[in-house]
Amino acid sequence: MQIERISDETLLFTIRNPQIKSRNLIWFSVAIAVMLVNFYLIFVPVLLYIFSRSTLELESMTIMQNIGVQLTTRNKRTRFIEMSKVLDLVVIEHLTIFTVEPYLALLLKDSEKLIVCFPESTTSCKNLTEIWRESRKLINATA
Repeated sequence: MQIERISDETLLFTIRNPQIKSRNLIWFSVAIAVMLVNFYLIFVPVLLYIFSRSTLELESMTIMQNIGVQLTTRNKRTRFIEMSKVLDLVVIEHLTIFTVEPYLALLLKDSEKLIVCFPESTTSCKNLTEIWRESRKLINATA
């Protein structure tokens, strides 16, 4: 995680998150199953090398006081939300059977939807709390 203060009214948060994608995990599991059956012994190491490599994700959130919030995902998709539409910034938890994953999300005025700030990255609750604290200073100054 990287926090960069561009000016007194602008913050840039960047998350670099290496992780194995679920599609890669499926192929990784298939490769292990094939290896356990002793089938294609030469092909298995190649599969393990190709599909177990982690991918580097880079996502960012730029908060510009009195202007808005810009979210950029790893595939360079950019979304801009005007500050007048932002109600609040919250840390929420996504619960699954085995895990609890914290996320940072924007609450919008006149909308029941949440906008997840870093949808394709996972980061610790400590880092998200630090981003939340710094971001709230700019968002609350606008309100």
